Amino acid sequence: MLYLLNGFNITDPVSGRFRTRLGIEGVRSLEHWSGSYSPEYGQESAGAFAISTDTGTDRLRATATNFIPSVDFKQGPHLGNWTPRMGLSGPIVRGRA
Repeated sequence: MLYLLNGFNITDPVSGRFRTRLGIEGVRSLEHWSGSYSPEYGQESAGAFAISTDTGTDRLRATATNFIPSVDFKQGPHLGNWTPRMGLSGPIVRGRA
């Protein structure tokens, strides 16, 4: 399967899966091609999936995930991997950039 984001190939080269983190509020349209499709999408046999996003807004957005570590029970209970992620997006200068 080929995954495109605004025309760029974002398919994970090792697993062939979609691994990109993408805020759902930024998605404008989704397109899926299977069977016969244009040769510009390469030799992917399962099809192509294209995601188009909106341009930025004048709003400041913050995201945070995985702030609580997981608990593993291999050889007794202990804390597993802990990878908190934070993101901040928005304009550099409101109304301009």
